Amino acid sequence: MGAITTRADLDALYSRAETAASAEERATCLRDIGAALEAVENPGERARLLMCRTRVRSNQWHTREVLQDALVAMALFEEAGEPGRALEAASLGAGFASRLGEISLAAELAAMCIPGMGSLDDGVVAEVANRLGIFCYSFLV
Repeated sequence: MGAITTRADLDALYSRAETAASAEERATCLRDIGAALEAVENPGERARLLMCRTRVRSNQWHTREVLQDALVAMALFEEAGEPGRALEAASLGAGFASRLGEISLAAELAAMCIPGMGSLDDGVVAEVANRLGIFCYSFLV
């Protein structure tokens, strides 16, 4: 894949990241995301690429890396003036922080998400609520 030059390119990469099943597909996605990160300076686009990378890594036992990407993406979305996307990243961070046993960080991130959920689109609210459910579930196990 060439450089990410349009929103459609980013959407296509995000779609590939969601469906990458084999080790080879994941490696290709991660390579393309890395190349795009080197070429993109806009904070919002960089944050989207980091969230894309979390999709590839999230079910591959890269919990620490997913948490780190989510936290950086949250800060970049805030810098870009995209508070809804920052909440999405924070909710992802909360779920993965709780998986790592970092309950204090997870609780802080979850507390950031709850007040802003009313301003999110319905589909995003469902994703955020699911991620916060992962955080809550960590208290039961």
